[in-house]
Amino acid sequence: MSEVGLDVVEGLKPPADVFNISSVADDVIINVQDGDISLDMSIPRVGDVADDSKIGLSDSWINTHERVYWKKGVYDKLYINDQLSEAKVNSINVEKLSIIQNVPWAEYVEEKPYESYYFLDDVTFISMPWANIEEIV
Repeated sequence: MSEVGLDVVEGLKPPADVFNISSVADDVIINVQDGDISLDMSIPRVGDVADDSKIGLSDSWINTHERVYWKKGVYDKLYINDQLSEAKVNSINVEKLSIIQNVPWAEYVEEKPYESYYFLDDVTFISMPWANIEEIV
């Protein structure tokens, strides 16, 4: 986890007031709180995965996950090499996910995710912070 994040409005600041990851039974529990924003997630552990259940990500999935949005419409663009296109993942049953969010963008996202993946391989990426800043200033 990063110790300092770059916020388009406030500049350098810690990524969140609270960021906790813990384990309960067969789930990973994540709690993030930052001011009035809170996010609680319970994600089932994947464990050992048989080779025949590993899948690859589609090009369209990769292309739609290349931006990380900030406030005011600013986004970071993620650049990846073939690690992501060749990564093996295991699909997580979204019915087993629990997500409770009190975030300003909640109205723009579905209550339950459409899909969820556990990455079995490491993926390295490079981020271009505020990639579209000149377009919106």
